[in-house]
Amino acid sequence: MCRLTMFVALGAACDAAPMPVSYFFVNRSDYVANVAPPALASMVRDYADAARRASIDVDVMVYGYASARALVASVDASLLFFWDRVNLTYATILSNVFRYAVLLARGGVYHDAKMRLGADALRSLVAYLERYDVVLEENPRREPGSRNRKFRNTNMAAARPGLAYFNATLASMAAKLAAAYARRPTADESRKVVFHLDSHTAFERVRRDGKHKMLMAYACGGEVPKPNCTDAADVSGVVDGESWVGRKWRLETAGDIAAAYNAKGHWSTAHERIFLDDARPPP
Repeated sequence: MCRLTMFVALGAACDAAPMPVSYFFVNRSDYVANVAPPALASMVRDYADAARRASIDVDVMVYGYASARALVASVDASLLFFWDRVNLTYATILSNVFRYAVLLARGGVYHDAKMRLGADALRSLVAYLERYDVVLEENPRREPGSRNRKFRNTNMAAARPGLAYFNATLASMAAKLAAAYARRPTADESRKVVFHLDSHTAFERVRRDGKHKMLMAYACGGEVPKPNCTDAADVSGVVDGESWVGRKWRLETAGDIAAAYNAKGHWSTAHERIFLDDARPPP
C-alpha cells in the first residue's frame, strides 16, 4: 500500500513503515497559496504505480513552502532566520536546506520535483540502501572534454534518519548562509554565492581533491592506467563511520514541472540580491 500526500501536514505517518520519498515545490509567484502544476500530482501517482509494480512500500510526500518550513524548523529552528530572508528568485537555496533537513529527519529518498524512479530503478536503489548508509547520484551528463565524473544533489538517499552525513551537511549549509548574510552580497555577486551554496555543500565530505567542485572520481582514461577501473563502476567510501556510494540512478524526468518552476526564469540568469532586507511573513 502506498500512501500519497500532497502538501502534507507535518508528522503524518503510514500504518506500516514505508520508505519515505520526499519532494519540495515552491511557487515563487505566490508562496502562500503555493499552487503546484497538475503534472506534479500526476508524476507522484506514476511513482506510486512504479512502487506497486516493484512491490516496494513507499510514503510519497510533497512539501510546499509552509510544510517544508515547518520541517526545517523541527530540525534546526535557527535556519528559519535565513529561510525567511532568502529571495525566492533563489528558492534553490531553500530546496538545498530542505533536502538535507528532510533526509536527516525522515531518511529515505529526496528527489527534485521533476524526477522520479521507475520500478526497476526503485528496486535497485532499495538494494543499495540495504548495503550503504548514503546513496548519492552521479551526474549523468559530463562536461564536454572532461574526464571527471561528478555528483549532483538532485537525488539523494539515506538508509535511515539521523545520519551524521546529513547533519554535518546541514551544519555546513547553515555556516555558509550565515557568512553570506553577514557579507550581504550585491546583485552582481549573488549568483556566484548561490553556486557556492548549491551542490558543493553536499559533497564536501567525500571530495577526492582539494578543488572547490563536485569532483567524484576521475575517469579511467588518462596517461596513467588505473587497474580494475571502469567508468561504469560505483564509487564508494566511508566517512564518520557511515558508508556512501555514488552511482547512476536511471531516472525519469517530467520537463513540464521544471518549466512551471522556472516560468519566471532560472536563478542562474537572475540579477537580484540573495537576501531580502526584511523577513518574509510566514504563510
